[in-house]
Formats: sequence, C-alpha cells, structure tokens
Amino acid sequence: MQSQLVFCVVIVILAVVSAGSLPLKDCGSKAGKVTSISLDPPPVGSCTFPRGKNVTATLNLEIDEATSKLTVKCKGDVVVWVNFPLPNNDACSQGVTCPTTSGSSYTFKTVIPILHEYPSLRLVVQLEFQDDNGQDAICVQFPGEIC
Repeated sequence: MQSQLVFCVVIVILAVVSAGSLPLKDCGSKAGKVTSISLDPPPVGSCTFPRGKNVTATLNLEIDEATSKLTVKCKGDVVVWVNFPLPNNDACSQGVTCPTTSGSSYTFKTVIPILHEYPSLRLVVQLEFQDDNGQDAICVQFPGEIC
C-alpha cells in the first residue's frame, strides 16, 4: 500500500514538473511573437504528442500588425519538413479576433490530432501564422516527441 502511495506521488510530481512551458524559438516572425505555449494533455517526460490522442495547444500571441485573416500551418522537422494538417487552420475562429489590431495580445487554441500511423520520433515542431499577404507574421519552433 505504501509503495502505491509513493508511486502516485511520484507521478503527480512528474506531471507538475512536465507541465511547465516548452522552450520556444522564433523562426522568422515579421510582426509578432508567441509568449507561451501549453499542451493538454501535458507532456510526460519528453513525450509531448501521444499517438492516437488529440493534443490541444494553447498559445499566447502578441501581434504587431493589423490583418484581416491569420492562417496557421503546422510542420515537423523529421530530417525533412513534413506538413501536419490541422483540422482548422483559421486562427480567427480559434481565439484570435480578426481583423487583428497592432500591439494586441490573443490566446489561440487548436487541436492537433496525433494519428496512430505516425511513427514514434523526436522532432522540431514549427507553427506559422500567416497574414493577409501569406507572410509569416509569427513563426515559432519548439521541441516535441511523438510517442
């Protein structure tokens, strides 16, 4: 009984430690930035994307331009860049008020389906938020692992 309690406490501590924010790297943003990202379910160890699950990503954004639309693209660097299609790539229907206002902050929330067919691997995830002109208003990368 005591060993089960210790095991449960260790799992809770790991979940709390793993729920911290992911390290973010700008990849050419022209008009804003991502200030934080969180995933649900939260990462367990290095596993950020469990196969067969939907992962909800919540990003806090700062946008420095007015644009009437913001389109999201998701890619993964798995030796070559591979597109990971999102069920909905319209940021304006997922928490971003469009047209955006320069100097404003928004919370973007999307679901990323992690298919069973995806192989287990580590990758760099890249999210691109493209403006009216197809330019990367915001581009961010973070490490991930499909497991």
